[in-house]
Amino acid sequence: MKRFSMALKIICTFLMAVQLFLMASPTAMAQEDVPAVKIPEDICTLDLNPCGNSSICNCPDGYGYDANVGFCLIDDIDQATSRGFDDRSVKSSCSFQAQPLPTICTKDINPLGYPSSCACPGNSEYNELFGQCVLQLAE
Repeated sequence: MKRFSMALKIICTFLMAVQLFLMASPTAMAQEDVPAVKIPEDICTLDLNPCGNSSICNCPDGYGYDANVGFCLIDDIDQATSRGFDDRSVKSSCSFQAQPLPTICTKDINPLGYPSSCACPGNSEYNELFGQCVLQLAE
């Protein structure tokens, strides 16, 4: 009986180790969708900034709120597995789609399918997470 009990413990330990490995393996993690841009799902202030968005919103871990566009943006683009939106879904009065002219964009494409860099007109800055030029709020 002791041999049977010991064999059963060894088999259960092995199965638990395999399960833990599969849960923590990069292949299992890669199947999870990690969007580059998310709608804030938590508390946002009710005030509106000049761009028409809340000034402050809470975002999930790994994301930061961008008041210029009103969305949570991933901190590390290499962690993103999808855009989260198509390139025209991010709409704000402080952002506009980067066009080949008058902006000059690099020919390389980042993991999300946008040029990695564009020269935006005026005081706007290019955001490679959603491929738009964004006017910066005065700090």
